[in-house]
Amino acid sequence: MKECFDNAQIQSVDQYVYHYTSLQKGLEYILADMKLRLSPLSEVNDPREYQILHPYFPDIDEYEAEENQERLNKIHEIRDYFNKFRNNHKVICFSRDSEQLFHVPQPYKRIYRGFNKPTLWSHYADNHTGLCLIFDKDKLIESLNKNFGSKKEYTIYTHNLVNYETLENHIEKLGIKYEDILNQGLEKALDDFISRNLSNFLFTKTLDWQVENEFRIMVYTISNERYLYLPVNDSLCGIVMGARLSSVYCESIKQFNIPCAQLEWKNGLPFLKNVLPAMR
Repeated sequence: MKECFDNAQIQSVDQYVYHYTSLQKGLEYILADMKLRLSPLSEVNDPREYQILHPYFPDIDEYEAEENQERLNKIHEIRDYFNKFRNNHKVICFSRDSEQLFHVPQPYKRIYRGFNKPTLWSHYADNHTGLCLIFDKDKLIESLNKNFGSKKEYTIYTHNLVNYETLENHIEKLGIKYEDILNQGLEKALDDFISRNLSNFLFTKTLDWQVENEFRIMVYTISNERYLYLPVNDSLCGIVMGARLSSVYCESIKQFNIPCAQLEWKNGLPFLKNVLPAMR
């Protein structure tokens, strides 16, 4: 069995990361081009991230702010600022193995692998008919640094793990003091606000998403590129096919010479079948 499929070979939860996708996107784009696409935050599926931020001033009544034209203009300027912030940050998301993998007997370790998450198969892989791609994390980061690390128009974030908290805690962090805007100027006040809350904006989600156990690659760019593309030739090490994916697609997937297997469920437990090694 290929190493990335073998539960006994897992040394750390940071060894592999997992990207769920549809069959079409997997075959026609990721595998065909051997590249992952980093998309703007405005295109992710969490409304806390994709919606334009609607700021509020905790020291001013909401209705008072909306009735004052000057403050209302500031609100629109703030929203424009954060809209640019969302679109200039490009992201690609992955899941991880769970720490619980190291605390259960061998037969149950499979439950805690990053490619065995029913919720993610349902949401991101066309209801179990798509693919889960397995990447060597260190090699993926190596490719990231090689392709974007030395170019001045890109900034790579080194904090990659998503934190999870209650929605009310997140909302409390969105308050911007109107006094700061008046004293510092809008851009300086917002730059300072972002600096203080960067992790909250880029690497924090509400508890509803906790099952994803997310690792994300985030790149900030000052260019006008809508998308960035990350080569994965050296980091892609396995493909898991969804339990509902027809076996007729096996030949199409085998052509990429990447170790692959198909997931099946028995009494709620995940198993891999038809494990095929790469022909290299």
